Amino acid sequence: MRKVFGILLALLSPELFLWANPIAAPAPNPGDLNKADTYRILCLREVTIVPTIPVDHSWARQLEEILNEGDPRTPFVVLNHLPGAGTEILESTLPLYLDRFDPDLVIGMMSGVAPARLRRIIDAVRARGAPVMLLQYPWLEARSLREGLSLSTGVTIVDNAESFDKALANGKQEDYLHAPSSGGFRHFTAKGDRLIAENAADAGLLVAVSDAAG
Repeated sequence: MRKVFGILLALLSPELFLWANPIAAPAPNPGDLNKADTYRILCLREVTIVPTIPVDHSWARQLEEILNEGDPRTPFVVLNHLPGAGTEILESTLPLYLDRFDPDLVIGMMSGVAPARLRRIIDAVRARGAPVMLLQYPWLEARSLREGLSLSTGVTIVDNAESFDKALANGKQEDYLHAPSSGGFRHFTAKGDRLIAENAADAGLLVAVSDAAG
């Protein structure tokens, strides 16, 4: 019932939905968001960006830590759209999140979204001038994203399969992935989230440098 109410609220009044549902990740320092040189990254939809408890090891939070450790001159802030939100909610609230946070980069791990709908989401972000990064699940091929979307410039695809294959060759699967849920989905452990964050950070820094050069 609560989920149905949330969907109806988002579809009927996106502004009220955004007010009633703050960013899921721990709130960044307001001063960082107000700094002119802050690099803002918005993460979309995917359930693995949900902050974990008691210690948040989500890849979104680790991504922020890695980026800030790597380049202290530029403060990076990683913000979350509602983790696990349905695509209807995502599409209806995305313009509000873009207006509110004016991201410099938008990252999504949304392989389950139909290509036509994902293209609309990408187009909405690109229309604001922000580049898009799509992270592929480590058990899926990045090629499937490229072929399904016919991507243009401004979109980076990150393949996580190679790094996970190397890690699993020297470790146990349960070190990086939790047991499958009833639906077959696998959540990442702290080590798994770290691999995702490191791959995203490497690609994200390249995007940031490219933007600065451009």
